[in-house]
Amino acid sequence: MSIRIEAKDLEAAYIKAASQLGCSTINLEITPIKPSRKGFFGFFQKDGLFEVIVKKEAEKKAKKSKPERSEKEIKEEVRRAKLRALHLLTAMDRTEANLREKLQASYCEEAVEAAIEYVKSYGYLDDERFVKVYIESKSRTKSRKQIEQELIFKKGVSKEAVARGFEMAETADIQEVIWKYMQKKKINPQNCEYEQKQKFFAYMMRKGFQIDDLKKVFDLT
Repeated sequence: MSIRIEAKDLEAAYIKAASQLGCSTINLEITPIKPSRKGFFGFFQKDGLFEVIVKKEAEKKAKKSKPERSEKEIKEEVRRAKLRALHLLTAMDRTEANLREKLQASYCEEAVEAAIEYVKSYGYLDDERFVKVYIESKSRTKSRKQIEQELIFKKGVSKEAVARGFEMAETADIQEVIWKYMQKKKINPQNCEYEQKQKFFAYMMRKGFQIDDLKKVFDLT
């Protein structure tokens, strides 16, 4: 299932689509089709166009209707869900929302909840740890805004948990990150033309970097 919506940015598109479709943002895949237009001094602004796709797992879950089962069958499903959860976490660290989504594609709600609590009790599932490690890893190449959007809309982490993660994490120096992009794009502040500088600023701001940080790097170099 897919729809098209208009929104000012990707974050607004996720929120709007989730509201219209009545599902979690983690069950959505959104691709920009046409960028938004900022306009001049608040005039002639125009929202961007986005394509929204509901992930197959979410559709499958909504369409599934399972008959009533015996207590023995449910216990067996709980056992299998726990093993599956352990297997998924062995392959890679995950957030609770991501693990829940994976399990919901194959198991009943009771089995999913039991499996979640099981792996939590042994410390195998810890959103706080995941967020901290994710931020520390991604901050070497991405802006804070990019990382926030990935954690909230792709990993299913709450805004509060993300904010706490940034407080605990040791992040890379933002000016060093910007400098690496400048080297990659072969930008030399000493002989950079105005048009080249403006293009670089626009490119970095689309990635979520703040203009004040960009100006500082150019002034310091």
